[in-house]
Amino acid sequence: MPSAIEIKSPEFEEGLKLLKDNKFDQSIEFGQNWLKNDPENLNAYLLLSLAYLGKGQEGGMLDQVKKVHAIKPQYNAIIFATAASFYATKNHFYKALDYYEQSRKIEEIPWVVTEIAKIYQGRGQLRKAREYYEKNQDDANLGRIYLAENNCAKAIGHALKAIEKDKQNAGMYIILASCNLQTGNFELAQENYLKLKAFDPEKSFVADYYLGLVDLVNKKYDIAQKRFDDALRNTPKAKELNIAAAFISHNNGDFSKAKQYASRANTSDPNDFLGYLALADIFVSENNYLKADQTFKKAKILFPEFSLPGFKSADFFDSGVPSEPASLTLANILYREGLFAQVLTLDKKSKNPFILMTKARAEMKLGNTEKAKAYYQEVIGRHPALFTAFMELGSIHASKSENTQAISMYEKAGQIDRNNIKPLMALADLYYNSGKIDESLRKYEQIIAKSPNSAIGYNQAAWVLSEDKKKYDEALTYARKGIKAAPDDMNMQDTLGWIYYRLGKYSDALKSYKYFSETGRGTPSNLYHLGMIHEKLNKQEMAGKLFEKALDMSDDFPEVSDTEKRFKVLTQNNN
Repeated sequence: MPSAIEIKSPEFEEGLKLLKDNKFDQSIEFGQNWLKNDPENLNAYLLLSLAYLGKGQEGGMLDQVKKVHAIKPQYNAIIFATAASFYATKNHFYKALDYYEQSRKIEEIPWVVTEIAKIYQGRGQLRKAREYYEKNQDDANLGRIYLAENNCAKAIGHALKAIEKDKQNAGMYIILASCNLQTGNFELAQENYLKLKAFDPEKSFVADYYLGLVDLVNKKYDIAQKRFDDALRNTPKAKELNIAAAFISHNNGDFSKAKQYASRANTSDPNDFLGYLALADIFVSENNYLKADQTFKKAKILFPEFSLPGFKSADFFDSGVPSEPASLTLANILYREGLFAQVLTLDKKSKNPFILMTKARAEMKLGNTEKAKAYYQEVIGRHPALFTAFMELGSIHASKSENTQAISMYEKAGQIDRNNIKPLMALADLYYNSGKIDESLRKYEQIIAKSPNSAIGYNQAAWVLSEDKKKYDEALTYARKGIKAAPDDMNMQDTLGWIYYRLGKYSDALKSYKYFSETGRGTPSNLYHLGMIHEKLNKQEMAGKLFEKALDMSDDFPEVSDTEKRFKVLTQNNN
């Protein structure tokens, strides 16, 4: 229950203690006796409302609302808000939002608006969260949201207003520092990171990392190295610090020390490609191309060609530009941190394709599509067998509806890496989005032929046949094969179950949802499908729970309107 609810009497405190001890029947008896002595005591009705909610009797709470309406209708704003807060603590966000809005219809209570915003923020619906925070002029949270939306101008404005109210609000200095860093105002960034250290010592290692990063950008490598080493004494496993320190030692020619830092980063997080990239780049500088090639493979998520059989790093690094390997590491450190403009300033003499493609990605982030295309075209002109350049240039063409050029790029990428299904997936999606369903199906069939043990081709083909072509029996054949290839694949189970639903085979449909039945997890659309199946099997209570869970997760998914309609019908029937 939010602290904004006033406790105006010893009786309420006594009743509240019973609620906290989960003694709901005693709470109800206590509240009813209280009303016998004081029939219009609004706090007694509030206590009863909470007790009925605790017992799972929403109708009992609504009965109190009716009684309060006859006494003081405005007080129901508090009862609805309290009910909403109760449901929010149970993660029943759909009902929470519903009751908060009912409260707002009666009276606009500031903390209610904040609680609504928090729900949307927690669900990742930042635009809606922002709309509610703006009603209360909650500058601190507005600053956080605008930072997440990469709107630094507004993030800084709200952070500064929040600091006027609380000069020691460390979170606001993070916003100011991050935005100044991203927009190239490095002096202000450092100033705010120093304030962060002063007001929140626990964030010192974060502040030291970014202070060092600014020093890197300004080529104050000795100062940066000292910052990183000082921070590493307290947090020796921090991968970001180790990777940045590895770059400096690499750049200074101390390859042995650089390898120690990079190896420590890889031990700290074996799944992070950047540590392996840093280590591979060091091996290149040592002319140890065998180890470099082996290590680059572990960074293949960054550039898939690193793992191709014919890849030889010696073919791509110019011995006449010895800075290239370290520059590739730094380019990707800066790119990860959103310092896209700074990526573009690195090693302008270098024609290393991986540095150029990192610059192309930076241009894309900055919205400079044509400049990005120029980088990719330069790479293709110099290295016509690089998979990534064709794929990413194809994506640019596709985003501009230049389908002929996109198809050409994807097809060339497929010729370079014939075992990679990504070009076929890109082509299938391109055809599907342009309304060429049969063409997309042919590509999905090619994916199946190329990768028969993967569910992705079967899943896409089955879904298109079912939902677009209405060929349910043919779709079922693909879905069954997909389940055989990947029996635990969540998406495959959903597709198979939904096809059975389309065929009217509801029991078979339910059996298909093994993952959801065992874990209770899924996307809102998955849960909607499962709810529909339970509804057809006359399992109305479970259907209602599934619809509600889908709505608790989000109010922004394709089937949301039908989900809400069905949930309300089931709720009314149950009441």
